[in-house]
Amino acid sequence: MKRFGFLLVVVVLSLSSHAAAAPPTGVEESLAKYIALGTEGCVYGGVTFANFGYAAKANGGAQPVTPDQINIRILLLPGSPQLVFSSNWKAAAGETQDSYIKYTVQPHATNLEAEGLLLLQMGTFQLGLIGSVTVDETTDLGDLQVTAQCADACTAPKSDSLEYWPLGQLQVLDHVNLAPKNGEASLSSFTATFNFCPPCA
Repeated sequence: MKRFGFLLVVVVLSLSSHAAAAPPTGVEESLAKYIALGTEGCVYGGVTFANFGYAAKANGGAQPVTPDQINIRILLLPGSPQLVFSSNWKAAAGETQDSYIKYTVQPHATNLEAEGLLLLQMGTFQLGLIGSVTVDETTDLGDLQVTAQCADACTAPKSDSLEYWPLGQLQVLDHVNLAPKNGEASLSSFTATFNFCPPCA
């Protein structure tokens, strides 16, 4: 799998200066609230999620998605916290829609004798006859991608995974891209899973 440097996002929302409480696990809360947590972030199941940031762009008449329109739900599986990102990402034919979500993931303890696993999964989507719906995940350990694409034929989205040795804090950039050429495209959610303890699962 190709490795790419982090995409530098020009427009990043500033962090809020006031303290904010972390949402309970399993509860949906806006990305804006996670951004407000700043560098301290929040701790779930021995893992700290912090340094959330966001940028968006849209072309051809599409409306940019704001951080208030993106929700995050954190689920705790044994050794594998999941971040479920949901929104009403959509674009009409000839439009493009992009969302960039950055954050860090810091496990408090890892099993250095076992490989960890990153997993990226696409949720429910809609796509016309020609175009694509893509979620890219860029990390400092490698990159993942799931794509639904239609041209002469359509390919169903699949999950993508990456094995790695747990080495501490992980920097993550998730990029959602909708680019329909014919018909409309939409995406309801995607899930990022961070398995730091394979024997626990």
